[in-house]
Amino acid sequence: LVGKVAQVLKGLGLKEAMVVHGLDGLDEISTVGRTLIAWLRDGEIKTFEVAPEDLGVKQSSLESILCTGVEESAETTFQVLYGCLSPDHPKRSLVAVNAAAGLIVGGKADNFAYGLELAQESIESGSAYKKLKQLVKFYDGSKPERLEELEARYG
Repeated sequence: LVGKVAQVLKGLGLKEAMVVHGLDGLDEISTVGRTLIAWLRDGEIKTFEVAPEDLGVKQSSLESILCTGVEESAETTFQVLYGCLSPDHPKRSLVAVNAAAGLIVGGKADNFAYGLELAQESIESGSAYKKLKQLVKFYDGSKPERLEELEARYG
């Protein structure tokens, strides 16, 4: 299916895109198992499988990355972007490797190794968290009270 979606994106005129499917059932690049990627670049679609190690991250267990609800997901997002989790933490690795794909498609990185480096630097420098705060303020229309509560707890 990733190949068909990539064909549609090509037909819509996109120059570059990645369509990904974790073969373990995740709807993103997986750090639990292999991922199928259809990469549209320069008019060509290349489809291939990768393992987490191929992308520069350790394989993790499904239990180590699962979030059980909206609140836990929000808190995990905060913990990752605020820098509370170590670079090799399974949840941070999952976010970073998917961000790396976005950085590649966005033209900021040529490969996963460099994209992963940029993603980790963005977390370490605080710029990823700063962007999250801007997005929350933009979409919520008010000050990000939940983020401030989490900052007080983890700060």
